[in-house]
Amino acid sequence: MSEAIAMGFVADDRLAGFRLQRLEVFNWGTFDGRIWTLKLGGKNGLLTGDIGF
Repeated sequence: MSEAIAMGFVADDRLAGFRLQRLEVFNWGTFDGRIWTLKLGGKNGLLTGDIGF
């Protein structure tokens, strides 16, 4: 019962935690009228847009 369970941890923790793979936005302000897809693949991303229009 003292066996360690393999969890798949890596020494490099730059991408540790839950990572967003894809974001889909529909009918939201600037992005109205179609489905917009951001394929982030677990990397960092920045979403900006005009506020209030």
